[in-house]
Amino acid sequence: MSLRRFPNAVNISSEILGQQLKFRNGRVSHNRFLKAALTEILSTYAPQEPKKHGLPTDTILNIYDKWGNGKFGMILTSNVLVDPTNLEAAGNAIIFKEGDSHERRALFSHWAKLMKQDGALAVMQLSHAGRQTPELVNPTPWSASDIQLVSAARFTTYGKPKPLTTEQVKTEVVDRFVYAAKYAYECGFDGIQLHGAHGYLLSQFTSPTTNKRTDKYGGSLENRQRVIIEIFDAIRAEIPASTGFLIGIKANSVEFQAEGTTLEQAKEMCRVYESKEFDFVELSGGTYEKLAFCYERESTRKREAFFLEFAEQIRPVFNKTVVYLTGGFRTVFAMVDAINNNATQGIGLGRPITAEPDLPKKILEGSVNSAVQDGFNQNDMAATAMASGSQMEQMGRNSLNDAGRNIMDQISDFSNDETVQRFGQALVDHLVQAGIDIADGKREQLKFRSGKTAQNRFLKAALTERVSTYDPENPKKHGLPTNFILNLYDKWGHGKFGTILTGNVLVDPTNLESAGNAIIFKEGDGEERRALFSQWAKNMKQDGALAVVQLSHGGRQTPITVEPNPWSASDVKLTGERRFTPFGQPVPLSVEQIKTQVIDRFVYAAKFAYETGFDGVELHGAHGYLLAQFTSPTTNKRTDQYGGSIENRQRIILEIYDAIRAEIPASTGFLVGIKTNSVEFQEQGTTVDDAKEMCQVYEDKGFDFVELSGGTYEKLAFHHMRDSTRNREAFFLEFAEKIRPVFKNTVVYLTGGFRTVKAMVEAIQNGATQGIGLGRPITAEPDLPKKILEGSVASSIKNALDENDFGITNLASNTQMQQMGRTSYQQTEQKPTHGISDFSDEETVNRYKEALKEYTVFMKTLASQNKPIHGVLVFEGIQQQA
Repeated sequence: MSLRRFPNAVNISSEILGQQLKFRNGRVSHNRFLKAALTEILSTYAPQEPKKHGLPTDTILNIYDKWGNGKFGMILTSNVLVDPTNLEAAGNAIIFKEGDSHERRALFSHWAKLMKQDGALAVMQLSHAGRQTPELVNPTPWSASDIQLVSAARFTTYGKPKPLTTEQVKTEVVDRFVYAAKYAYECGFDGIQLHGAHGYLLSQFTSPTTNKRTDKYGGSLENRQRVIIEIFDAIRAEIPASTGFLIGIKANSVEFQAEGTTLEQAKEMCRVYESKEFDFVELSGGTYEKLAFCYERESTRKREAFFLEFAEQIRPVFNKTVVYLTGGFRTVFAMVDAINNNATQGIGLGRPITAEPDLPKKILEGSVNSAVQDGFNQNDMAATAMASGSQMEQMGRNSLNDAGRNIMDQISDFSNDETVQRFGQALVDHLVQAGIDIADGKREQLKFRSGKTAQNRFLKAALTERVSTYDPENPKKHGLPTNFILNLYDKWGHGKFGTILTGNVLVDPTNLESAGNAIIFKEGDGEERRALFSQWAKNMKQDGALAVVQLSHGGRQTPITVEPNPWSASDVKLTGERRFTPFGQPVPLSVEQIKTQVIDRFVYAAKFAYETGFDGVELHGAHGYLLAQFTSPTTNKRTDQYGGSIENRQRIILEIYDAIRAEIPASTGFLVGIKTNSVEFQEQGTTVDDAKEMCQVYEDKGFDFVELSGGTYEKLAFHHMRDSTRNREAFFLEFAEKIRPVFKNTVVYLTGGFRTVKAMVEAIQNGATQGIGLGRPITAEPDLPKKILEGSVASSIKNALDENDFGITNLASNTQMQQMGRTSYQQTEQKPTHGISDFSDEETVNRYKEALKEYTVFMKTLASQNKPIHGVLVFEGIQQQA
């Protein structure tokens, strides 16, 4: 195997790396290399059988058989968990009293022997995941406080943590760490390392972002560090330093988070570790919310180690405690330079040694001057971590002897570009499968606080259909869902969504978004309307989706041809036109009218939805509709209790929520969500900070879900404003990432721009959202979620229309919906795409543009005659293949 190495690596003597490191308790490491902890997730997982739960497997033992012949000075295990229910992942090795057995002791003893084969010290990393336990492993893990983790690393969400009582800190944490340390000692390990970094339980105590306690374990830095010191003292009471058994700790040098552990706090804690006589400290950094295993600045890239500048400032506090620095080292020159500059004494290696398990041996022999230079983007933590995970699995397929003493046997060479490309495709396939697993509930479903569960993460977003009846002179016949509507949702109801939203159903018969909206209003109630809405709900639920009505009020966005004087928060008129039709002069609602014309209408519509079989409602509080006209300072100029401060501007939404819940309590399972703008992109409009503040209120109030979107009629935002947005697809992703942390129990959906499975999964993995809202792509493919979950597609259809031209793509989607609505699912022989124009075909697009010219003349004519435009462009296009 010809491995590519870093071309600019300087040839330099590695002699200093081969020097011994002496620990204060008398033990000696025969060189400076530390095999850092890398999570393998390859142990057994049998939570119902304690004796079989968390046992090291042959794969684990084979991996350490190879590292045990790599000439390390010290080898750390992966994070061995001390609590069987608070795991980093299913597949962690675990030491716990309830699972003790001869088999477990034999396996751990053999693990230690393999690690020591060529003289390395065998040290076990002991960990407790706390709030970083996946929800499916434990929905209510322990933590310092009740601050829920909102990241979604490894496609996983996390449970709501329970704060440990003072007594439980002793019984569930201190005692478990001590038991595991004694176990390691009895199985032949040379020491243990407490995992006090990366957001695990011990760092949940030390970090002010996660420790909000007011007892002796919270508040001051001394108090927050107390649990670690108590663990150390309790271990030393059982295993004195005179035994030579090492106790070290992995600590963050910095957390890179607002209110997180700072460099100065890290220095102070390290002074305590030195005075307390820890044998070694391994410096690292970052948390699940802010991963830091990448090069954020060019100066860091040149010096390689991610946390070098922080280590240089912390190192002077240590006198007898040995310091290791892990993360980023790739060349011998950088390793030697870090030691010569006294930033560290030992060099921790992680990802490079999954490519070369014997890298230290090669360096010390002088045969290489760097690690392998793989073909990945080193700042892509997800790809490189998955690649390392794959290499470890390959290492574990056989023992060193079975591999003919070839330590590199079966390990993929990711310095080979072709191999990287093949892995990239395999990774896409893996992400697709991850989406399938997520959606099928193999990893988790989306659980709402009122009790309902969505079968997967996909949300069919609201799309205005404009094909309901329009008969304002006849209330009983006005705004009725038509067969077009029912057929449309018959198709989406077979698309394998988790939740399906209707188009915006209006609550006022005169304040419409468009002629052709479906409407729920008391004056038009009747058996026919109830029967049609009930059928609509049934069609949406056919393959398990939750059926949710989006309730809306047009306010000042009502076309002048529908209502010349619509209601609004103030009298700020909407300029411009939609479909060549201007908007009327709005009339500000009085305080009394806010109750009778808005709140009461929303409540009536919500009860109607509940009674006709829907699973919930979504209040439309975005895109400039009436509720957004109240929340936005551009349209709300009131000076009463509904204007001025954010609290006042948001008041109407909370009053609607309270009034709905008074009629339909959360205990019924009926969902109440809201669609809200993450940002308005307008001068004096709602900012992302405003949105965060409002979303915090929605979380505190008890909303089941929030769908994040953005923009208004004046500033449409359903396109990519920058290349960085285009690369990540979702239009509002950067804003969602800022808002997402305020939510703990409210489920978050993000809608707009998603086109590939990769982007969808990454948005979830990065914690920006929990659910994926799809709009325009599903008018071309009503069963897109089903195809994605089956693994048959990795993206939506790429049409030949200009994606940044919202006008034409919106009209095209309306046309496709009209085509969907011509026949039922059964009439198309269960082919959801039957009769839908294929706008990926350029000839079809050209014909559509010609038809659009004629339709434009038609719309202009109606507008000039002051007539409302009811319906959409009817077009015959090339039928897609199902």
